[in-house]
Amino acid sequence: MAGAEWQEGYFESSRGRVVAELRCGSHTVEELARALGVTHNAVRLHLQALERDGLVRLAGTRRSDGAGKPAHVYEMVSGAEVPFSHAYAPMLAAILDAMASDLDPDAMEAILRKAGRAIAAQVTPALGKASDDPIERVLRLITDLGGQATVERRNGTVVLRGCGCILSAVTGDHPILCRAIETVLAEVSGTRVREECERGERVNCRFTIALPRT
Repeated sequence: MAGAEWQEGYFESSRGRVVAELRCGSHTVEELARALGVTHNAVRLHLQALERDGLVRLAGTRRSDGAGKPAHVYEMVSGAEVPFSHAYAPMLAAILDAMASDLDPDAMEAILRKAGRAIAAQVTPALGKASDDPIERVLRLITDLGGQATVERRNGTVVLRGCGCILSAVTGDHPILCRAIETVLAEVSGTRVREECERGERVNCRFTIALPRT
C-alpha cells in the first residue's frame, strides 16, 4: 500500500466502501456506483486514487448484456489486504511467546538469525544495483519496508538511527526479534552490524554498521 495509511473507520468513508466492494470481487464503475449510491465520476475519482496507492488495478473489460462498449473491470491488487489486517502483530507475538517457552535463548536467536538471512535473500534482488554503497543499500531497504532512518558517520563506522521502529508492535515485548533485523542489515550491507536499539516508552531502532576498509 504505497503512500496510503490505514485509519480506524476507513470502511465507513466513500473510498473505503469502494475498497470493501472490491475486496469481495471485481466490479465495473457502473456496478460500484449502483452499489454505493454515488455518481460514476465519484467512483472514478476514488479508483484513480486507489490505483495511485497501489491498492486497485484495472483487471480487464466486461461486456454487458445490452449494447455498448465493454466496461472496465477493477480489482484489488494481490497483497493489498495486508494494510487492512490487524492479525500480523499479535500472531507474530504469539509465535515468539511459544518459541521463548520451548527454546533456550541461544536456540531462539539462531532461528531468528536464520529467518533474517532468508529475508535478506528475498529482498536483495529487489534492491538491484542502484548503489555499491552499503549504507545506501540499507537505507533503501528500510525505506522500502516503510521505515525511515538518519545516518551519522563516525571514524570507520556508521550509526543508523531509525525514526521509530517498523516492528514496534512486537519488539517492545520481544527485543530478541531485533537480532533478525540485525542479520538482514548485515547481509544486505555485506559488513558487520551491531544492534543497539533504544527501548523505552517508544522504541527507536539503532544499528552500528562497520564500513568496509578501502
